[in-house]
Amino acid sequence: MSAKRSASNDDFSQASLSDLFPTSTIFDALSQPYSQPSAKAAKVSQNLDRGQYAVDQVMQQGYATLPTSQSGIMAPSFVGNAEGQQQLAQLSQQEQQRMQLTQASLSSQTVSQAQSMLESSMPSDIPSSIADFLEFDTFQPGDLAASFADTTSQAMSMAHPVSDTLQSITSVAESAGPVVSQSMAHNGMQGASAPEEDALVQRVTNYISTPPSERGDMRLVLLHPRVVQKSYGSEKRFFCPPPAMVLRGKGWFQNVALGDVQMYVNMHMDPDKGEHQQVHLETFGEEARGTARSLYIPDSDKRKSFCLHIKTFFAKGEAGRDVGTFASKPLRVISKPSKKKQSTKTNPDMCMEDGCEIVLFNRMRTSAATTRYLRFTEEGFLSHSAEGWNSFRMKLVSDQAGHPVAHSIRRQRFVNYNNQVDLTCLQTNVTMRCIIVKLDKNITDPTSTDPVSQLQKIALARMEQPDQFATFKDNAVTFIKGKKAPDDRPAGTFKVPEAAFWTICTCARSEYCFSDPRIINGLPGDPVTPVPLVDMVKTLGKFVELYGEHFSTMLTVYFNNVPAETFYRCEELLFCTPPSYEKIDPQSNGVCNAPKEVELTLVRDDGVIYNTGKTYTYDVDHLMMLQLFANGNPGAPLPSATNPQAASSLMSGASGTL
Repeated sequence: MSAKRSASNDDFSQASLSDLFPTSTIFDALSQPYSQPSAKAAKVSQNLDRGQYAVDQVMQQGYATLPTSQSGIMAPSFVGNAEGQQQLAQLSQQEQQRMQLTQASLSSQTVSQAQSMLESSMPSDIPSSIADFLEFDTFQPGDLAASFADTTSQAMSMAHPVSDTLQSITSVAESAGPVVSQSMAHNGMQGASAPEEDALVQRVTNYISTPPSERGDMRLVLLHPRVVQKSYGSEKRFFCPPPAMVLRGKGWFQNVALGDVQMYVNMHMDPDKGEHQQVHLETFGEEARGTARSLYIPDSDKRKSFCLHIKTFFAKGEAGRDVGTFASKPLRVISKPSKKKQSTKTNPDMCMEDGCEIVLFNRMRTSAATTRYLRFTEEGFLSHSAEGWNSFRMKLVSDQAGHPVAHSIRRQRFVNYNNQVDLTCLQTNVTMRCIIVKLDKNITDPTSTDPVSQLQKIALARMEQPDQFATFKDNAVTFIKGKKAPDDRPAGTFKVPEAAFWTICTCARSEYCFSDPRIINGLPGDPVTPVPLVDMVKTLGKFVELYGEHFSTMLTVYFNNVPAETFYRCEELLFCTPPSYEKIDPQSNGVCNAPKEVELTLVRDDGVIYNTGKTYTYDVDHLMMLQLFANGNPGAPLPSATNPQAASSLMSGASGTL
């Protein structure tokens, strides 16, 4: 959005409307279809910036020569010149005639009449843009007028002839239709009425004031491997581990009027096409789990990567409710694991990054190919499961625990063989420290420093006793000492049984969180998808930027229960202006005397709340506190009484400021 300015008539030279705001630029900006804002957002921004640039040029140049008018008449180079005044009068008269024709066009009953009259009155380079705009099914004269009124408001304080022309545009806008509310104009949509806004704010207020465990959030967690093997011929190599879905929240299980929740998975590029396979859910209190065990990539499928689409809805006879379709992260397809060293530069997605989420499983040929997944019990013991799988967070140990090393791995990005790592079970939060050991058939390799890659067989050596390895034995997982390898092998080499082979693979996690009062109350409504996901929040000057996925023009950022002016840039970026601190804390006199952390939520126009899991912190306003303190304002907050730490910070900053 371009910043709005105002200035006196004496500061700037008089210019025509077409010089300040090229009509082609206006109509190019207006011709971006509302139905696909993400594809056109960049061009709209460019056109608006171009219009702002013209205003900036007039402001900077003053009486300098202006560019040629689109009507073909040179703008006056010096307004004090009599000839320049005559040219300006002619130009103003042409602009007024053009606006009268525009007003007549907007008051026409049909779009075709408006188009023909506008084309006859505008320059030759404009009709194509106008025609594109008038071909929209959603065209309304009020939309065009509102855009004229909003765009030209920046030049209302310029010289009188131009101001008269702009006033004629404003009158056309008022007669043509309602103007879009300023609070929603940035999103290109009609603003909500005052009662609807009040109800929405009250809904968010109730949500924020409720403890997180009682808010009624509905969560869908999707876990799946990042890499899968392709099937050839008639074989079926099912995904290992199988994609898992977890539903959490009361809203999934207390909708008697809507019925039971159903879930289907689809691998087609179009979620509405292809085969849908049902996922059977098992309910445990306020949580349900299910796995898609029969998914595989056939030989005929030539895709190198794809995404899963999870269709979720409530079903009860002919009634029910569509919750939405949730997409997974991309899955990469490979023919088979490579035994060669993987390059972290050319194939970084095939290597294990520090802090990645992994799964470990054992598949023994001597036990009918039963797959067992490594896990931790609540008591902290190693265990396994053939039914479900848990993921681990793998992080490098920054210091080698008393073992001196020649180099530090604090900044190491990828995990290499024979590195010490901490494996934290994300289900039970139990951590085990071990060593990732490379296997050459059934013999360990204590000298390898290659990056650990996808779907490779490894051994897990105990930290305190590197000759002991995690082994599946007697329906349990325990550490068993390896056998000494032949003498021709390097020192520290051991033979391990097949039960100590663990296949390692990274997995991806997508967690969707939303709160829809209509679902909670068993009422019909629109799907909650696409659910926005916020990955990162940054502060840039007076703006707060939100980076993520699935953003739309129907979203507003809320700071606690206070809506912020939100601007949609694209599907991956929203930015907003934080509300004043007085709105966050009305009892503070608008002065922040202690750091204040507020929740960031995204709210859709129809009342669906999306919990981003992110926060924003208002910093101490040292300057305002000093001003109030110096003025002896009795209502000024006293930092020494409310926050000694803030008072110390204030005094330390005061010396530098004064």
